[in-house]
Amino acid sequence: IKLMDVCRLRDTPIMTFINKLDREGRSPIDLLDEIERVLKISTAPVTWPIGMGRDLIGIYHLTEDRIYVYTAGEKGRVGENIVIDGLHSEAGRELLGDRAAAYDDEIELVRGATKAFDLEAYRAGRQTPVFFGSAISNFGVEELLKAFTTHAPAPLPRATVQRSVDATEPKLTGFVFKIQANMDPAHRDRIAFMRLCSGKYTRGMRLHHVRLGKDVRI
Repeated sequence: IKLMDVCRLRDTPIMTFINKLDREGRSPIDLLDEIERVLKISTAPVTWPIGMGRDLIGIYHLTEDRIYVYTAGEKGRVGENIVIDGLHSEAGRELLGDRAAAYDDEIELVRGATKAFDLEAYRAGRQTPVFFGSAISNFGVEELLKAFTTHAPAPLPRATVQRSVDATEPKLTGFVFKIQANMDPAHRDRIAFMRLCSGKYTRGMRLHHVRLGKDVRI
């Protein structure tokens, strides 16, 4: 909730991934209701589960009209990627089998009871598109990443004391936003977290430390 408050102060766009679809859990409608009630943000489902837990057979992409069939691979590995074009296609009817009519009614309810994805509302931080899947099986994750690369805003310029840093500049720039120290009592450890504003980081490169006035190896 605190993280949501920070995002809301900055109008940060948010995408939501509801994980562990391969396990039994609460109904998707209840989960959307909790997100809106607790996190105070409007939801727009983009994918919708077909079953859950042992009964999971896939997800339906509401905007693409495609079924992504669930095939469990080994942990951390992608299972076989099977896509069916059209919920009411012959292949879609065959996959759904006896549950076809009930699932059609469920999708009709979802479309009527939830809001459609609004790009402007998402980028303004007022609406979050929702995706379902199982991260451990890499199922449903690709659809989230595709939406992120398509709809997420590009990096913005960052203001500094001297000037504004454009994200497309080739030179690497960044600022340290957090320093964490003394995590191990046996060592004088210290870790600096730096947000990159432009350029590309390569391991071992030397960067100029503005306050120290010298180059340091990273």
